[in-house]
Parts: sequence; structure tokens; C-alpha cells
Amino acid sequence: MRGQSDAVADTVDYIDVVRIVRTLVEASDDRLVERLASRIAERILDDPRVTRVRVGLRKRAAILPGADARAGIVLVRP
Repeated sequence: MRGQSDAVADTVDYIDVVRIVRTLVEASDDRLVERLASRIAERILDDPRVTRVRVGLRKRAAILPGADARAGIVLVRP
């Protein structure tokens, strides 16, 4: 359970999370950010210490007439 231990070994290593995300993004041929976000969430949830994940992604240069130059998604998985 979160917060029940003060041992570093009992926590998720955020460097590992960054590596997971970087690996998936660099190897991705997904056309939709929704799919990539889902794959990232699934991979992070493979760690039994993780019970919930929130993934936020943005397209850098999405062209949407009349809108901000960015588009994205926030995905929450229990």
C-alpha cells in the first residue's frame, strides 16, 4: 500500500517509468496518441506495486483550425 512503508525498495522507481515511456515512444508506430497512452498505461500497470496510473500525452504539432496548436489525451486506468 502506498505510504505504508518508508523503504525505497517498496516504491516505484520513477527512472524505470521514464525508461518505459521513452522506449515505447521511441519505438512507437502508433498513429493515435490514445493508443500510445494505453500501451504506456498497460506497461506501467505490469508492476504489481502500481494500482492506478494517469498518462497524459500531447501531440506537438497537431493542426486544429480555431484551436490551440496542441491536442492531447489524459488516460486514467485503475
